[in-house]
Amino acid sequence: MLVDHHCKQKRVKRRRVHNSSLTGHDFTQYLINGHERLTYDLLRMRTDVFLELCDLLKREGLLRATKNVTVEEQVAIFLNTVGHSERNRVMQIQFQHSGQTISKYFNAVLEALLYICPDYVKVPEPETPTPAHIASNRIFYPFFKYFLVDAGYAHKRGFIGPYRGTRYHLKEYGPQALAPRTSTELFNLRHSKLRNVVERTFGLWKERFPILTHIPRNYPVKTQAKIVNACAVIHNFIMMRNPNNDELCQRHYHEVINIDQEDNEDDAVEDESDSQYAYRLRDIIASDMWNASANRRASAAQMMQ
Repeated sequence: MLVDHHCKQKRVKRRRVHNSSLTGHDFTQYLINGHERLTYDLLRMRTDVFLELCDLLKREGLLRATKNVTVEEQVAIFLNTVGHSERNRVMQIQFQHSGQTISKYFNAVLEALLYICPDYVKVPEPETPTPAHIASNRIFYPFFKYFLVDAGYAHKRGFIGPYRGTRYHLKEYGPQALAPRTSTELFNLRHSKLRNVVERTFGLWKERFPILTHIPRNYPVKTQAKIVNACAVIHNFIMMRNPNNDELCQRHYHEVINIDQEDNEDDAVEDESDSQYAYRLRDIIASDMWNASANRRASAAQMMQ
């Protein structure tokens, strides 16, 4: 007993690993109440949008404050992680919590965002009305009502790629040398314009959430898929607010992506009936597009006379 008592006296008192005077709550409040630049740089959205997101998740009963962690701090942990592809250990230091606590609230926010995913990530149904700004665009509508793919994908029903061996980077208006000379060139031009929008969106998405470029391997595959969906929810949530005030949206809005047309043979095995249908449909679209363009040019010429 004397030996045991002596050993207890010799024990060194354990020090807390996370003992900063700036707690996770304090850090989150510092962001919310500080300069707008801080919130945007660390959480990848404006302060007002961040607070709206937190209020939504609280209102829906998806997140609740605990004794030591507010909803705002929980969401900040998640956004800081996906917005900078940070590791759990870094978040422990940033928010002064254990790795278990960081993981707990990261996953809580992840599941909350997935719950509202159907409200913010929707695949249009066949009967969904075409938005007015698309229906009124004579350059693209009604020609492109299909998924756009590059030349590396197999042609099949619902998936339309560009013509191979045909000029792809042109200008419909401007120097005559760059103008499309055939229906296939016009099709490729407009196809590339729409693909540019898609690629630009992916570029914005990955810049806002670098974790999408290199998701750490320690996340299970199912969690990796959930992270992609959650980031899509956040991106669309931001876009449904005022995207004109979002720095990343404005920076990418006029960006022109250099899209390379792939000339590799299709790796996928095509169903012949599906591929023949897609090729015929593309020819019909290209012809209709060319004729409509010619008619508009003829009408414009008559008005100028």
